[in-house]
Amino acid sequence: MLVPNHELELVNQIGGSGRGPGEVNRPSFLSISNQRLYVLDGGNNRYNTYELDGTYRGQIQLTDAPGSATIDGGFTVSADGHIWLSTREEDHPLLRFDGEGTFFASYPIPSSPHPIYHHTSHLLTTDQQDLLSIRMMDASLERFNQEGELMDQMDLSVYPEIRRTHKALDITLASEPDLNNVFAPVLVNAAYCQGKLFILTALLDENSSLSSPQGNINHVLVCKVYPSFRLTDYLILDMPHEIEAEHIIEGFSAYEREGTIHFLVTSFNSNLIYAYQYTP
Repeated sequence: MLVPNHELELVNQIGGSGRGPGEVNRPSFLSISNQRLYVLDGGNNRYNTYELDGTYRGQIQLTDAPGSATIDGGFTVSADGHIWLSTREEDHPLLRFDGEGTFFASYPIPSSPHPIYHHTSHLLTTDQQDLLSIRMMDASLERFNQEGELMDQMDLSVYPEIRRTHKALDITLASEPDLNNVFAPVLVNAAYCQGKLFILTALLDENSSLSSPQGNINHVLVCKVYPSFRLTDYLILDMPHEIEAEHIIEGFSAYEREGTIHFLVTSFNSNLIYAYQYTP
């Protein structure tokens, strides 16, 4: 895991490849809470924790999870140190564990507006300690409080761009039955900053193919979170060094600096990091 500064110069490297303490095997989702970095170490079936300077602090393995839930989904860590995990389990879609990894509770989520696209969600924690669930394939949002109560929800599939993407997926799945278990997220990644939710979005049309697992993903939806979800902006990222827009995105994060929101996008096609400044 590489740590750049604001000028995109490499200043630190955290962990390394392997199975030992502090090492990772197929790292994916991460969360920062209480000045700690939590990394989903999927290949080792655990969460690694680090200080923000990269010092390794330990590992957490989840216990007593209901059903056949696994840790390969999105997660976030709340201010109390609890881990919230999104799963593919229809009976237990949202799980909560204490800071030691012991099962604490499970919570229902609203029925999917597009059940055929049921999949795990990205999970984020807001500055008001609410939980955001961003459903990757059916393109819907939910906001929960710390007791797991649903406070707000929004179906993004009513917007023309998302509706075209779902139509393209329907056509592709109908013509290629072997792709019924395809993972083609519509909402690819998300970041929360200063009351806004930035959603990295895959957009397809009837002529697109699913040869790329994430579609055409240089689009960002900007959604105001409070007092209720409201779509406020739509961005297309300029990536001049990319040959094909549908092959670009690996990482996505947002941060505030000197009163301005910035976000970083990592390309696994060119191995470049792009920095953007957001001006509403």
